[in-house]
Amino acid sequence: MAILKVLESKKVHENNWYNVIQDEVEIKEGKNIFYHYIDKPTGAVIVPVDDEGNLFLVKQYRHPIRQESLEFVMGSVEEKDIALLDLARRELKEESGIVATEWEELGRFSWMNGIGNQWGHIFVAKRLTMGESQPEETEDISLLKCSLEEVKQMIEKGEIHDVATIAVFYRYLQYLEL
Repeated sequence: MAILKVLESKKVHENNWYNVIQDEVEIKEGKNIFYHYIDKPTGAVIVPVDDEGNLFLVKQYRHPIRQESLEFVMGSVEEKDIALLDLARRELKEESGIVATEWEELGRFSWMNGIGNQWGHIFVAKRLTMGESQPEETEDISLLKCSLEEVKQMIEKGEIHDVATIAVFYRYLQYLEL
């Protein structure tokens, strides 16, 4: 399908985390449809790795699926002028209490490109110092230290079901092979 011609775009819902946009688009000469999508700022997913190669995941309740989720630390831009690395540093400290002195960006991915426009940037964080987390009021987060094999097993058993975490984990495994 060719790029759609957007005739009109308007925000039909907004909250603290995302907006819903309604675009009127022309799909063929004389044929218009409405397309709705989630407009969410760029985010970062962080893979914290200790000196022994262990990874850190967070466990937190995710209301839309009505259960807890095991995930890498992740978060979205809240202010317009923040650098992606600064976002990653802030989210890692806030959600896990971890501070890292060595960082590497592994690339980016589109989070839910069928229903949203958010991009996620993947960061590996090393040379870790553990501290106290500072979660937001809506977050109840616990930290888990896992080996690579344990993470693989949790994915295979369905204990890790967050798609961003699964994709980023396998991207991290590719990075280790370099």
